[in-house]
This record gives sequence, C-alpha cells and structure tokens, in this order.
Amino acid sequence: MRYADDFIITCRDRDKLEGEILERVTTFLAERGMTLSEKKTKIVDLKQEGFKFLGWHVSVRNRDPRRNSRAKSSTFCMMKPTPENIKKVKLMVSREFDAGRPIDSIVRTINPKLRG
Repeated sequence: MRYADDFIITCRDRDKLEGEILERVTTFLAERGMTLSEKKTKIVDLKQEGFKFLGWHVSVRNRDPRRNSRAKSSTFCMMKPTPENIKKVKLMVSREFDAGRPIDSIVRTINPKLRG
C-alpha cells in the first residue's frame, strides 16, 4: 500500500480552514490510521510569508502591471527552488561531470533527476 505523507490544503477563509476543513482532514486520516503532526502542521497566509514544501518555496507575489498588462489578477503564485535544493542539484551535476564520462552518458543520467 502507498500513501502520501506530505500535502497542502489551500483555502481563502482561515476560519473555515481552522474549523471545518481541519476537522474533516483529521477524521479522514484517523479512518486510515494516521494523524496530523502538530509540529509540522502550519497555517500560513501566503501573501505574508509563504512556506517551504518538498524543496520548493511557495508564496503569493504582486504582479508588475507594467509587465503583465493583460493579467486578470494583481497577484500570482510563485514557486521557486529553495537555496538548499539548488545547492543539492549543483552538487549532483558537478559530481556527474567530475566522473569524466562522455557527455551523452552524463545527460542521460542527469535529465531524469532534473525532471524529478
């Protein structure tokens, strides 16, 4: 049996999230023998702080109206790799190049890792 142990729930209404939705998630997990970790569970306002998730930093940013005049929203969701994740990828790539193998072999090894 496989299951995901990391997930994100988004909601526009913080009160609804802290009440109804959190209760439903807790019940859903309990029926499957799992619980939410109080240490790891966070409720954040994306517009104010964002969060790190699986090597990515997720936040909401204001859109520059000069660059995006046709955009329907004044904000957008930004996802970018965390500095730690970037460092890990650079280290993996440099190790592959240091192995002294032909470039086509290096590309075949690195591409699946970069794609995830």
